[in-house]
Parts: sequence; C-alpha cells; structure tokens
Amino acid sequence: MAIQEENFLAQVVTFLPFLRETETQLNRELGRGFNAFNLFNIDENASSRILAFLLNPCEKHGQGNTFLRSFLSAFISTWERLPLDNVAIYVEYYTNGGRRMDVLINIDGKYYIGIENKFKGASDQQNQVLDYLQELKRKANNDPDRYRLIFLGQKGKKAGESSFPKADREKYKEQIINGSWLPSEDEGEATAPDVSAWLETAIKDCRAENVRWFLKQFASYIKQEIEGEKVSQMCNNALIKYAMTTPENVDAALRIAECGESLKENIRKKFLEEVLGRMEELAKTLGGDWEVRHEWPGGDWTTTTTMRHLPILLRKKDWPSMAGIAIQAGSTGPKDVQVGVMAPTYQVWQNTIKNIEWRETNYGKQQTFAGLESRKKILTGLEQGEDGGGWWIYSHTIEPKDMVNIDAIIEIHGERSIIIIDDIIGKMHGMGTMLRDLEINEF
Repeated sequence: MAIQEENFLAQVVTFLPFLRETETQLNRELGRGFNAFNLFNIDENASSRILAFLLNPCEKHGQGNTFLRSFLSAFISTWERLPLDNVAIYVEYYTNGGRRMDVLINIDGKYYIGIENKFKGASDQQNQVLDYLQELKRKANNDPDRYRLIFLGQKGKKAGESSFPKADREKYKEQIINGSWLPSEDEGEATAPDVSAWLETAIKDCRAENVRWFLKQFASYIKQEIEGEKVSQMCNNALIKYAMTTPENVDAALRIAECGESLKENIRKKFLEEVLGRMEELAKTLGGDWEVRHEWPGGDWTTTTTMRHLPILLRKKDWPSMAGIAIQAGSTGPKDVQVGVMAPTYQVWQNTIKNIEWRETNYGKQQTFAGLESRKKILTGLEQGEDGGGWWIYSHTIEPKDMVNIDAIIEIHGERSIIIIDDIIGKMHGMGTMLRDLEINEF
C-alpha cells in the first residue's frame, strides 16, 4: 500500500506545478487572490466598526438608511418599517456596569439594538449577554418591545450559559436574537439570520460602485477568515477528479488525506521549534538576565500547536512571569498568530472571576503585574500610540498569519520559512534592545 500511495503522490506532483501556474495566471489577470482587508488586522473591534459604518445612515457610504433598513429586515423584521430619520450608532459603548457593548444602535431615541460580536470566536464573559440585555432594558424604560440584542456567532454559535444563564433565557427569549456571520451548519436549528446574506442584499441595493466593491471585499473576507475559504478551489477539484479515476487512487488519496492534519501539526511544530531556538539565542545576546519561557501549567504551544493564548515569551528573569516579548496564537489558535510586547496589569488580570480561574489554570497564580508607568515607557520606546489597557502593550499579526491553510503551511515549511523567522526575530531584537536599555522599575 505504501508503494501505491507513493505512486499516487508522484503523479500528483508532476501536474501540480501546471495547476498552480494556471491559478497564478488567473489571479494575475483577474486579481482573485487580492482582498484589501488582508492588509489590516480585522479583529472584533475592527469588524464592529465596519458594521457600524455600514449601518449608520449619516456615514460617507452615501446610501442613507438603505443598509440599516435591509439589516432590520433580515434580523428584526418587526422593526423593518420604523422611521430611520434619527439614528445614533456607537462602537464600544460603555454600559452602566462598566462593560463595553460592541455596537449600540439608537433609533429615534426610543428603540435600542445591541450587537455582541464574536467575529473571531472570542470567549464568553461571565453574565456578559445578561448584562447587555439589562442595560438595553433600562434604556428602553423596561418596554420589552423597544430593545433587542443581536448575538453574532461565527456560524450560528449561541451564547454560553456562563454569559447567558438558562434561568434568564425564557425571560428574554423575545429580546435576544441569535444571529450569525455565516450560515449555521447545525441542521437541527432554525435558520439564523446571517451577516453574509445581508451583505449580498446590500450589494444588490447599493448604487455606488466603490461602496459595492467594499461590500464584496468584506463579504469575501468573512468567508475566508471563518471558513478558511480559498479564493480558488481549482487545485482541489482537479486533484479530487484525478483521485477518483481508479479505486486504487481513491484508496491512496484517502489514506494520504488521513495524515493531513498530523502533517500540518508537525510542520507547525518544526517551525515553532526553530522560532524557539532563535529566541533562546537572542536571550543570550541580550544578556545573562534574559530567558525564554514556553512551558506553562496549561501546556506548551511548541508541542501542541493548536493551543491558544500560550506564548513563547522572551523576558528578563525578574519581571512578572507574563511580561515580555511574545509570539502567541490568538483566540482562533494558529489562524491568528501575533508578535509583540505583553504586560498585563492587575486590572486586566482581575477581569471577571471566570477569566481569573482560566488564567490561573493556564499560567499559574501571579503575584506581580505591570504598572501603568512601565507601560507608558514601553509605548514611548516603541514609538506607539496610546495604551489600550489590554493584555498586550503592542502587537502585530505575523505573515502568514493563518498557519492552518495549505499555502501558509507550505510557506513556513519551505525556503520562505527562514525569511519569516528572520523577520520575527528581527522585530523581537529591536523590541528587546529597547526594553534592555530602558530603566523599567515598575514591573
């Protein structure tokens, strides 16, 4: 059987360059591989700002209330005919309880829509959805017909019990709307309204060509980010067609496919081991009081590459254990890898009981934290803007950021892996030199 699989692979390899050249030619002529949103780090906050921009009748897209009207039709059909002459939209709206609602829409000073955005699949926070519903209820003077909360999961995923306790679900069943960014795959559930379908309507309704292009790019980016959708399936389709030509090819292809995820895992592991080795060399260059930490109570990213939020951390030994220069997979695992300087404050660490429990399980108990003055000094040294007050002081997404799709896997395994690692270590060296030379006593 091994000979059969080897023969199949050998035949595939012979015509794969032709397929890739054809695809490259089509991309060159049609630009199918280009998406402007790939140039930016579109996280939950950025995607919320895009939604707010499109839904705001006064924004410069020039389409008035067209997009908001179709959004209401898709998500809250009973509100479709509301007058939309007086609309206010807020992003990251601070509630009375100190939380930040992703998007808040106020229609005519009477009707309120909150949007909880899980574009990147962020974890639920304790009583988060319940708190938002209570905030909206307060704003609507307890009138159940004048407020709604739209929960936008990636593909129809609903709020967890910690965020929206079962005891309260019946009470707010008319006010909570379980939406989605892409159509749900759960056939047992009623179809949830989704952003991608609304965008298709918006594209049809839009009169401005440049705005229509923006909508198409955003719709394509959503599918790419959440589904890992490739711009072209030409190679896949051709390989499948070839595999199905004989029973032997089908057998060989299926056996090879079974190894796919293990192969990706091993390539990522080799890549991260090389990054770790270079970081350990950098620690020696920076001085004897520097070290690299990658083993945490919750695991080791270099050995299980699908783990999230477990950094490889370059740091001074006398700093708090979570402070330093890091490379880390984000909330979507190896689909979103970032490099930067992290130094959580006590306030960030104490952000909800659930998060404390998760953090102590994964990182261990912390006794010291980064001070605000230290964070200011680091930002000044990095020549960055204001401190967002989060886990990271500064971070950026590496390229390729998505170490899941095939093209990225090939990059981090091939000749380009050296260039990618050099770029990561070069940035870390600059940050490390800056931190080494700064007098930072408030850690």
